[in-house]
Amino acid sequence: MEKTLLNQRIVKGFIWNFISLAIHRSFDFIIKLVLARILFPDQFGVVAMAAVFTTFIQVFTNLGFGAAIVQMKESELREEHFHTAFWSGIVWSIFLYIIVFFIISPVASNFYDEPILLSIIPVLSLGILSSPINAIQKAILTRNLEFKKIALINNIAGIFSGTLALVLAYLGFGIWALVFNSVATFVVVMPLYFKFTNWKPKITWERKAFNDIFGFGVFTTGTNLLGNLAGNIDYLFIGRILTSSLVGAYSLAMMITSQFQTNLITIINQIMYPVFGKLQEDKVSLKRYYATVTMYNSLLVFPFMGFFIVFNDTFITIFFGDKWSMAVIPLQLLAVSQFIGTMSSTFPVVLRSIGKPKLEMKIQFVVTFFLDIPLIFFGTYLYGVIGTSIAVILINVINLFIAQYYVSKFIDFHYYNLMKSIYKPTLITLPVILITFFLAPILNVPFYINFAIYFTLYLVLFSVLLQKEIAPIISIIKSFRRK
Repeated sequence: MEKTLLNQRIVKGFIWNFISLAIHRSFDFIIKLVLARILFPDQFGVVAMAAVFTTFIQVFTNLGFGAAIVQMKESELREEHFHTAFWSGIVWSIFLYIIVFFIISPVASNFYDEPILLSIIPVLSLGILSSPINAIQKAILTRNLEFKKIALINNIAGIFSGTLALVLAYLGFGIWALVFNSVATFVVVMPLYFKFTNWKPKITWERKAFNDIFGFGVFTTGTNLLGNLAGNIDYLFIGRILTSSLVGAYSLAMMITSQFQTNLITIINQIMYPVFGKLQEDKVSLKRYYATVTMYNSLLVFPFMGFFIVFNDTFITIFFGDKWSMAVIPLQLLAVSQFIGTMSSTFPVVLRSIGKPKLEMKIQFVVTFFLDIPLIFFGTYLYGVIGTSIAVILINVINLFIAQYYVSKFIDFHYYNLMKSIYKPTLITLPVILITFFLAPILNVPFYINFAIYFTLYLVLFSVLLQKEIAPIISIIKSFRRK
């Protein structure tokens, strides 16, 4: 009975988060599409350069306190943990913003030889001041599996920031439209989190509570820091070795492929993190849930990445225009990389939920400095953005082998289990890719017809091959709709 209730809460959490993803990503795609039509690749590139430094600093903002609160057992968590995390985060974020304003901004401007970064980076970094405030409320909602409220907050904030960016772009603010599109969300998010949690901080701070959350959070922060470095090192090298226009083209290709995959995986991992935490002593259930999550991740990501592989050229030209032609080949290659990355995307959550954040940080350290940085540097230096994209594919392949080694060790999830999880998603997606790849040139029909053919084929095969897997979910969705 308890597991049935947990399954229902997982599915409902996924439904609300998927609705949020669909609304937020669709709106965000429209915003980016319009901005890409109005602005130019070099302007996108400059903002991407600034983001390398601002996102790196933002990793430090809450010191992993939110993750620590979500992971802690019910019997160990006290009210003092929340208040201590809140006030520690406030003081720390003010200190970080001073560092950004006086040190990071000049360093980034000199590194790229882009004087405008002196103005852009302090504005992009305003989120640092609000992040620790929001982190505690979000941890409370996540711990209670209240994903409907988180979804609503994200959608309202996304619509507000996107609308503001469009208005600024049409008024001729240029690059600042992109900047405020990134930072305006905190104006809306902060009051909404306070409203939905009804949690208010008290003027109290306890050393023992700090040690409890810092002991876990420091490793989570270290892992996030290294992951952020690995995730942005491509922009760093492209901006330094090549040009801002190529950074813009690559960032567009990465946004198209990675944004959907990353947001989807983030949603699923956000749902499964507290679930895995509750099941950390039950390795059999962990293995079963991990297999299920891997399968559904693949079912949702594979068809979109396959579409970008087949129709990359047409997609870029129709939606963004010829000035973005430099993004065509990176889009295709990065779509391949997302195919591979999806298979191991939930692995870090498993390590964190079973109480091994230190091991997670060690793995990320080795991967970042001995895999990501060398491969991306030489790929970019020798072959430009195409070399960068190929390096990302190789990195995801090696990451998959690393992930499989550890999930085999800790939850007995072996290569056989992985193949079983991705067998049907691959069996559905691969024929669709091959049919449309060879059929599209023969039919020579408009893009929207190719789009309809591709996803109709996918849905037909999906409904035929996955009746057994989707039946329980449909049942829960029907009961969810009745309520």
